[in-house]
Amino acid sequence: MASGGLKMLTSGSPLVNGAILLVIILFTGFVLTRPKKLDLPIVGSFRADQRQALVEGTRKYPDRPFLVPIVPPLVILPISVIDEVRNLPENKTSFIQDIQRSFTAKHTGIGKEAGPELIQALKLDLTKHLASTIDDMQDEIGYGLDKELGSCKDWTSIPMYPKVTRLVGLLSGRVFVGLPLSRNEEWLKSSIEYALLCMGARDAINAYPEFIRTIVAPFLKEVQILKYVRNRGVELVKPLLAAGQENMITWIQNRIKKKDPEKIANNQMSLSFAAVHTTSMAITAAIYDLCAYPEYIEILREEIQQIDGVTKTNLAKLWKLDSFLKESQRLTPSSLVTNVRLVTSPLNLSTGTLPAGSRFGFAAWAIHTPHLPFDGLRYYKLRQIPGNENRHQFVTTSPESMNFGHGNHACPGRFLAANEIKIVLIELLTKLRCFTGPRGWGGPVLPLVGTGVPNLFELYPCCELCPKSTHPFSALFHALLLLL
Repeated sequence: MASGGLKMLTSGSPLVNGAILLVIILFTGFVLTRPKKLDLPIVGSFRADQRQALVEGTRKYPDRPFLVPIVPPLVILPISVIDEVRNLPENKTSFIQDIQRSFTAKHTGIGKEAGPELIQALKLDLTKHLASTIDDMQDEIGYGLDKELGSCKDWTSIPMYPKVTRLVGLLSGRVFVGLPLSRNEEWLKSSIEYALLCMGARDAINAYPEFIRTIVAPFLKEVQILKYVRNRGVELVKPLLAAGQENMITWIQNRIKKKDPEKIANNQMSLSFAAVHTTSMAITAAIYDLCAYPEYIEILREEIQQIDGVTKTNLAKLWKLDSFLKESQRLTPSSLVTNVRLVTSPLNLSTGTLPAGSRFGFAAWAIHTPHLPFDGLRYYKLRQIPGNENRHQFVTTSPESMNFGHGNHACPGRFLAANEIKIVLIELLTKLRCFTGPRGWGGPVLPLVGTGVPNLFELYPCCELCPKSTHPFSALFHALLLLL
């Protein structure tokens, strides 16, 4: 039988023989390198609501790991082991390698550009220049609101999430690439759509068996579009490399030994992937929470009126706004699971050993007591307790608050993101009289495990905004109509 098969193989055309041989090699590699099967309880099913799986799993197995059957599979660790893994080095449990595997980097290039210089620029250079970035973003928000919202004279229905992503794209771009590129429509559109294109390419590739992806990936439309957008990004960034502006381009360039325009531009695209949609989701959720709980509008306005201008020092004084954002994030985080890592060598924990090739995370949303009712001043009140003044902040990470991650790989850009979110909300609260809208809001609608753009902004697409110039009786009349 074997000799007959070999005879058939050798008697065919060279093209057919080569194709068959390639498939055999790829399939053999897949079998030899696939991760070991994990002997853990499985909670939920592949197409089920993963939110419910996380809640059920943390209730059933509070002190042991369980498995969520997504692609690739994800081990949910109990919060009791967070201190065992939170400061492990990248060569032991890797964030970057998890991104590369999840997004099939060898076919898409996603994650390959995220080197240590990007993290260093975020942690060190960006933190050092936070005060000046606030000035830039404060200047940009005026331009952005005029461009995106216009001068509405009465109640105006706004497709909130698309508008917010453009605002965030402008503000982030001002810090990342500076003027004039940050306002270039092609760059703005690319920075907003890049994350969606990455997900589209990943999903298109994952629709095929792993052992033939190398063959089909280059021909997939989604992969070709992604590579085109990335190449255009390189062309747009190249002229800025000699400009010497104080922005992320310069900071990254200073940390790269070999001045590679393609690497620097791809780092900028990575920043857009990480920053634009997570920040936009947080802002949109906070606006929806203001609609659902309008009693906080005046509370936050009064606090904002007590500061003299938007500066780094004054933003730190807005404890109530900070608390409101943290509570909004508690119930509607950008990701249901945080601290997701790929195990690169066997990891011995008190709960057992995870083999190399497995990936783990923590069910942040499920452990953040989502059943508690919304209290926008929850963390403000906690900070009033002596000794807690510097705890329970929006950017603070802890085992009880992991939406920004925790430990070595806590989000390095969270301080910029927090300032960006506050600047947008301050401007909206200052210039607009009231917010109404989407009916039925008041709870999390997050269908995805892991970072992604969920569909809650399709389910709740619009808010209605009223400018301060509108007569108060108009706002009252509109509010009464909504109650009828």
